[in-house]
Amino acid sequence: ERVDIVLVNGDPNPNRPDLPPYGAGEASLKPTMAALANAIYDATGVRIRRVPFRSDRVLAALKAAGV
Repeated sequence: ERVDIVLVNGDPNPNRPDLPPYGAGEASLKPTMAALANAIYDATGVRIRRVPFRSDRVLAALKAAGV
């Protein structure tokens, strides 16, 4: 499977460096973190509730859960 993500500038002419960025990526962060947390839960049965999901935090949660 493949998911294509396209960030679109709000101006019809994207070749305008004089325009400020519109923050197209920020809106996707929370759903992305929720999707990652759910993927970790589906794979391990352990719910991770604190971001960022660094390896030490994930491993500590797995160890605490006995996984």
